[in-house]
Amino acid sequence: MILVVLLLAALLVFRLSSGPIELEMFRDDIERGLSNSRNGRPVTVDDVYLEWSAEDRRVLVTGYDIRLLDDQGNVSAEADSARIVLAGSALVLGDVEVLGLDLRDGWIDVRQSTDGIWHIAGDPLPEIPVGQMPQNPSEWLERINTVLPMVLTALGEAQQDFSLERLSFDQFEMRVVGADGAQMFKLADSRGALLSEEDGLSLAISGSGVGTGLPGGIAIDVETSEMNARMNASVAVAEWSLADLAARFGAESETLAGVPADITLEFDTSSLNGVEEIKLLATLEGGELPFGDDGLEVSDLDLEVAYLATEDKLRIDWVSSKFGPVSGELNVTVSDALKSVGDRAFTLASDRLTLDITPTLAA
Repeated sequence: MILVVLLLAALLVFRLSSGPIELEMFRDDIERGLSNSRNGRPVTVDDVYLEWSAEDRRVLVTGYDIRLLDDQGNVSAEADSARIVLAGSALVLGDVEVLGLDLRDGWIDVRQSTDGIWHIAGDPLPEIPVGQMPQNPSEWLERINTVLPMVLTALGEAQQDFSLERLSFDQFEMRVVGADGAQMFKLADSRGALLSEEDGLSLAISGSGVGTGLPGGIAIDVETSEMNARMNASVAVAEWSLADLAARFGAESETLAGVPADITLEFDTSSLNGVEEIKLLATLEGGELPFGDDGLEVSDLDLEVAYLATEDKLRIDWVSSKFGPVSGELNVTVSDALKSVGDRAFTLASDRLTLDITPTLAA
């Protein structure tokens, strides 16, 4: 029996070496399987082929001209081609079950509806409750501690409805559209992957900003674990000119110039404790910040700010070759940082810190 299977496999590979085999008879079943993975939102595929991949050295099901529609029937994503992973056990029983979809070369809509809910490719994202804009660090912490646990819960519920093991896209253009229908910005060379595993989900999206005031790169990573009881999330931007950003929002300043920055914001959240840690990492290459009458010259600045919520402790690590008249490194720890009122104990330490007062003396 094994020899027969091996012989049939060899004959299939030999046949595919001369060209793909059209799978028109399975197209409707594949479309239905993809639609089921999106809670009934339609997916159309123009052509489906069985192909031999010399690169992967395996047989693949490939679809061409794939379109994902939203609830209103509007095309919300298109791809030139896609690798489609089918469950072999289901095929043996004469059924088609789609386990994975890898889209290539296309575009995808990220759109906010009039009710405030965001959708990606027509699929709704977890709803973020509307609230008042926080006015101080304590209110920001309260807001974050409200939103992130809700997102963690929503992701756990979404995994139960997500039938695919893997969904990805590569070489895409992401078009971000606001509730008023106007395009907010777009990302080129975008890629993303959503993986469903036994103890949680992982989501990764990245792309390059197009237009003045946008960063050279954006990356979003979200991972849940411990049966969706814990979430690690990060948002990173690269080569983001703070001067261009200010100009984009009409806040130009004569003392703000250049300052390309790499910035990462990280969150650790659990269903038991809420937000446990918030971390900000920033690297500024060089430029001028709007401090003082003449601006503040900055170069080679590395900053790490970490807030440990369970201890209510703030830690700041600062290193710079030039921050106005100051250079070197500085480490600050603040106790009872956000959850208490009154005086706060802090420690300040440095192994290397220089203050250049020459310009002041010369004046």
